[in-house]
Amino acid sequence: MKLRGKKLNELLQRPLVREGFEAQQLRSRLGALLKRTRESTGLSQTELEGICSVNQGNISKYETGAVGLTFDMYVRLVHAQGYRVRVENVPVTAGKGKPQEPEPEGGLFEVL
Repeated sequence: MKLRGKKLNELLQRPLVREGFEAQQLRSRLGALLKRTRESTGLSQTELEGICSVNQGNISKYETGAVGLTFDMYVRLVHAQGYRVRVENVPVTAGKGKPQEPEPEGGLFEVL
């Protein structure tokens, strides 16, 4: 069941619900970045499995955001494809306490 609009906004007023929602969004964005990296190298999930010994089914779950991806596992998968990971601290707020818009693609992580 997907929630939208007023009902979603009501639920997001609850701190624990908002935290879970934001965590899922981060998992999805990180998984999408992992998938774009893999596709840019021309590897299938099965080929990546052979390179880094991570089960193809788990790679699929990481890419869809269905399962949380630890930073160590992310680095392992990205390094196996010949990339480095750069992490950068960015301010959460801009100006007078107004939240800064999240970066659309890479977020806090950038694949080099």
